[in-house]
Amino acid sequence: MKTTFASVSYSESRLAYHIEWATKCRYNMFRFEKYKVLLEAILFDICARHGMKMLELSIMAEHVHMIVVIPPTMAVSDVLRYLRGGSAYALFRAEPNFRLRYSRGHFWSGSKFVRTVGSDIEVAKDYVRSQSC
Repeated sequence: MKTTFASVSYSESRLAYHIEWATKCRYNMFRFEKYKVLLEAILFDICARHGMKMLELSIMAEHVHMIVVIPPTMAVSDVLRYLRGGSAYALFRAEPNFRLRYSRGHFWSGSKFVRTVGSDIEVAKDYVRSQSC
């Protein structure tokens, strides 16, 4: 009797993370709606370019909460570098006056929070939604 094994030529994974980061010195750079809208568009663009999917986003006056699904081949450190570095670069280009506050070009603080979101993804999404002003 011959036994056959099914081979799977695809894989599916869902790596969701709750990420939070703040502006340098906790300045309220996003207290105006136009800056929140600008940052939201920038973050959506970054996610689309790098194959990430943003599930939830909340932009506070001085920090950002986000739930993002990343490809299994991408490291979390790369995700943070793309989101924080790319958004700072785009914000400085779109709003040159931000350079008056951050003359050295460091828009985001060094602190960040990252945790995986497993089966409690709806709880995490509700938490991020509740953070909006």
